[in-house]
Amino acid sequence: MSRPRGLTNEEIKNFLEESDDEDIDLDDEIDDPDFQFPTHNLQYSSDSDECEMDIDHDTIPQNTKNNGALSDTDTASLSSVDEIPSANASGSSQILWFHADSTFQPRMTIPAESSPSLLFNLNRSATELDVFLKIFPKSLMIWISQCTNQRLEKLGQTIHPTDPSESMLVLGCILVMSYNKVPKFSHYWSSNPSLGNVAIKNAISRDRCKMLLSKLYFAEPEKPENASKTYYIDEVVSCLKQTFKKCRSENSYQSIDESMAKFKGRSSLKQYMR
Repeated sequence: MSRPRGLTNEEIKNFLEESDDEDIDLDDEIDDPDFQFPTHNLQYSSDSDECEMDIDHDTIPQNTKNNGALSDTDTASLSSVDEIPSANASGSSQILWFHADSTFQPRMTIPAESSPSLLFNLNRSATELDVFLKIFPKSLMIWISQCTNQRLEKLGQTIHPTDPSESMLVLGCILVMSYNKVPKFSHYWSSNPSLGNVAIKNAISRDRCKMLLSKLYFAEPEKPENASKTYYIDEVVSCLKQTFKKCRSENSYQSIDESMAKFKGRSSLKQYMR
């Protein structure tokens, strides 16, 4: 198998001499009737070592020059971007909002910044129960116990009625269960020290707490025909609105948070979120 041979020095020298002898004749191309000189000239600048192109605008068709372009007088009159008129889909000029009137007044203003403060009087010896009753007053506990007893009477079951103190114990157990998590509800009354909660076991029995949680009511069982969808919690929300105002002053800036909870039942309040 033969390998390709490279050019020798003499062959390379002869090839270069032949290429130098060939001159390009432009006269033949000029004589061609279809040949046209380009409409732009290239000027070489020695200072910047760059080529500048000068376009001959006279050779541009007139219809191409005027379509979608501004005249020299229009360009001179529009000295800034703010003064350029824009047109909408209907063809009418849009209102520019770059320069507001000095007499403009917004509809709503941000109130003066203020820090929140506690409105109720509590000394250093106040307990957690005292703070709890400021937000959830005893009148609310009486209302919850009355509604729950009405619910028990309507069911026709031989269950001992509850009272405001027991209703408060049930709500207290719910608060403890919110931060003390265990695998099952019955584990709070377990004899195992790692599962059972002493405070809950001393407050109420397991069966009694489970029964009251299933029958706990915050409104009268007889729902009116023209009642709102939030009828069963309207009284509680109304009470909390009053206690919140009496306990703490508002801040200038409020942060509103939201949360979603799992729910598999049917409710008219449930909203579909894409």
